[in-house]
Amino acid sequence: METQNEVHFTPREMEIIKLLLKRNYRKQIGKELNIATGTVSNHIKHLYEKTETHCISELILYLLDNNFAVDKDGNVTYKGTIL
Repeated sequence: METQNEVHFTPREMEIIKLLLKRNYRKQIGKELNIATGTVSNHIKHLYEKTETHCISELILYLLDNNFAVDKDGNVTYKGTIL
C-alpha cells in the first residue's frame, strides 16, 4: 500500500479530483469530461485505492488534508497551484 507521501495522481485523476472538490456528482463529471459515468466511477475507485479511502467523504477529507484546497471562489489548488 502507498503511504500519503507516495501517492501520485494521473492527469485524468487530477481532473476528477478538481470536479469532486467543486461538488460535482459522477454524472456531472462525466458530462464535463465527455466520458461515461461508469468510467468516472472507475477513476474514483482507483482514487479510493490510492488514498486508502472507502467513500467520497473520506476521499474529500483525505484530499483536503493533503495539499488540496478550494478557495472562496471555487478555485481548486494543489500545493498552491490552481488546477
